[in-house]
Amino acid sequence: GVNADFHVLYTAYKHMREDDFARFLGYFEAAGRDVGARGSDGRSLLDIVREHPQAAGFAQLLGRVA
Repeated sequence: GVNADFHVLYTAYKHMREDDFARFLGYFEAAGRDVGARGSDGRSLLDIVREHPQAAGFAQLLGRVA
């Protein structure tokens, strides 16, 4: 199965604006969740986001907390 923390992060990334995602990451970390969680293919959300040229802001946010 998919890592629960990765699933939540990926879903948030797909559905939130950058500002909302930044706020979400704060709550996610405060809850002790794993920002570096990996999907079933072994990649983290940061690995995936780095492949999306329009998502540089998201990559910066993830890079600060990962």
